[in-house]
Amino acid sequence: MAADRPRRPRARVLALGLMLGLGLSATLCHANPTPEEPRKMIDQQPTSDKLDARQQAIVPVAAFAAAGDMARLNDALEQGLGAGLTVNELKEVLVQLYAYAGFPRSLNALGELMKVVEARRARGIHDPQGPAP
Repeated sequence: MAADRPRRPRARVLALGLMLGLGLSATLCHANPTPEEPRKMIDQQPTSDKLDARQQAIVPVAAFAAAGDMARLNDALEQGLGAGLTVNELKEVLVQLYAYAGFPRSLNALGELMKVVEARRARGIHDPQGPAP
């Protein structure tokens, strides 16, 4: 069956490659900064040596949610709430995850967050809801 199909013209592929190559070279020619420009950009950026505890707590939450590891996600959510993240901040992390890990994993992770919040509430810990995203 494959032998019956006509082959696509290679000219189209070559033209596409040529256009892409010319576009990249034109971009590189116009994007040649002066020696002082990178230093200016670095000096304008805020300096921070470390992530604070709240920012560090986001990383394992996103990683375990993306991997679908609910047991470890539970612990990471506990640590995130303990580090000062609000419920809405954690919800936003998990909602944004659907674009990368898929909707089912994001939805399962949101369900796990609700379980953690309810379990903490049952223990007498009332986590701040935080501002809406």
